[in-house]
Amino acid sequence: MKSGLDLCTLTTEAPMDAGILVTAQCAGGEGDAYERNFQFVSSTPATLTWVGEGGGAEPYIRCP
Repeated sequence: MKSGLDLCTLTTEAPMDAGILVTAQCAGGEGDAYERNFQFVSSTPATLTWVGEGGGAEPYIRCP
């Protein structure tokens, strides 16, 4: 998975509230490795919301 310019490998997933928490091992452009959590919530059957680490939400619509 790409996150900005970084490349991440998903390592674990766990249910969380109304969604799922995904943990990833990421590497930046300089090769600096770090761990990052991603939280996804299903708002409707056609919508998935990505909740950022700062708490901001970005809705995504499922492709037909």
